[in-house]
Amino acid sequence: MKGQIQSKDGGMVTVKKEDGNTVTVKESDVHPQNPPKFDKIEDMAMFTFLHEPAVLFNLKERYAAWMIYTYSGLFCVTVNPYKWLPVYDYDVVAAYRGKEKK
Repeated sequence: MKGQIQSKDGGMVTVKKEDGNTVTVKESDVHPQNPPKFDKIEDMAMFTFLHEPAVLFNLKERYAAWMIYTYSGLFCVTVNPYKWLPVYDYDVVAAYRGKEKK
């Protein structure tokens, strides 16, 4: 969940969530958020802050936009959409054939 740190005290952090609710959690459970320019980024190796919550959030956001392929450096991470998507049409395949990843 995204939120704004309100205060820190004795290893605990009070966070105001996006929905307006406030929660108090262990400081070790709080991770820095990547800048908005990284929202739905194709290659997660570019993240400023690379950690599990950032990866899961990015995969969730890309999946919601039917972007089922995401890179993490040299590796391609695929989230199964459990439905047919027109990503293997001749035009799409031709557009990627012989191209190097940027």
